[in-house]
Amino acid sequence: MIKDYMRTGFVIIMGDFNAHTAVENTDTAGRILLSNVESLDLLLLNHTQICHGSSTRSIEYANGESSSSIIDYVIISKPLAPFVQKMEIVADRMGSDHNPILITLHGLLFSQKRSSPLREVWRIENIPTDTDSPAYRNFTLSYKVAFEEWEKHTRSHILALQAAEVDNTRIADLVEWSFQQCLDEVSQTQIGKKKIGPSSIPQMTKAVRILNDHRLFCEHALKKTMTNPHSSDQDRMKAISLHRMARSNFVRAMATQRDILELQTFLQIEEHQGDSKLFWTHAKKISNNLRDFIRPPPMALHPTEEECQTDPVAILKIWRSFGESVSNPGDSEEGN
Repeated sequence: MIKDYMRTGFVIIMGDFNAHTAVENTDTAGRILLSNVESLDLLLLNHTQICHGSSTRSIEYANGESSSSIIDYVIISKPLAPFVQKMEIVADRMGSDHNPILITLHGLLFSQKRSSPLREVWRIENIPTDTDSPAYRNFTLSYKVAFEEWEKHTRSHILALQAAEVDNTRIADLVEWSFQQCLDEVSQTQIGKKKIGPSSIPQMTKAVRILNDHRLFCEHALKKTMTNPHSSDQDRMKAISLHRMARSNFVRAMATQRDILELQTFLQIEEHQGDSKLFWTHAKKISNNLRDFIRPPPMALHPTEEECQTDPVAILKIWRSFGESVSNPGDSEEGN
């Protein structure tokens, strides 16, 4: 997970790692932590001179004794080190057994978020709907001619690849790719493409916005309470509890909204079967084993009924079955 975030920029990792990394007291978890920090080329700020403060956790026992340890750490990308102005282990524990850790960065310039690019989709509105019209017959005839031409060339290519002892899996990939190219070319001629804006996911409904506003209010109240020198430990614990509850409610609401949107996705697919682009937009949510560069065609001809299919599921079955039949000819075809 850390590597995924590092691909997009610098990282700052803070928290309770439950690991001891002192030279005289390094445990197994500490050794694992130090090894990961080194392998990821990160910097552990607790071990630098910029860290002010001692232990990050203190425990008072019933017999009056106490113990302290360092198990909370700040880990950053090394290029961020010059921008770290201060790291402080705050003495006031605010009723917790852990000390807050404050890190201050100065001089960073944040890049402006890029707008999402436009994406290309098929102009499915150009697909003829009247099956008795000349436009529909010419439309399907174009695909039939393209398929026949593709089949004629593909058979000879398969024989050449087999003669060269190319792996069957590789041959199947090439057949699949060339078939998709054929479909894309004829579809571009027949219906064309258009550019549309990025698809939005409206997770912030009115109810979720209310919960988010409440979370922000509790966050503001928490900051005010923590910075007020007259706040008691009870006031601070109450503010922390209210903030955690508000944040938890907001996170659960967002998760529920995501589940609702997932359900709407499948409902849209069922209601708009003719829109193969809609199917492909959400195809990865249905099957994770589809290749990124393979897109389902906007339509296909049924091999026996000779009718144009626009149902995405039927299309996938037809062109995959057709590709298998071409790459695996029967006995009679092999004899020819």
